[in-house]
Amino acid sequence: MTFSMELRGFAKSTQKTYLAHMMRFYSFCGKPPASVGYDEVRAFLHHAISTRKLSNGNLLPVS
Repeated sequence: MTFSMELRGFAKSTQKTYLAHMMRFYSFCGKPPASVGYDEVRAFLHHAISTRKLSNGNLLPVS
């Protein structure tokens, strides 16, 4: 993931932030990244909104 972000020119601070979010996600799921699916993503987003009080705008992409 870091390699891809470096190729895209992401700032080091952005890389650090994104990696921290990914670590939170994988810790929440409690399983290897390759086995995480749609349901785990939805559960994590619900957790972030309901428990961590993050807004939808911070979590969901703009269409």
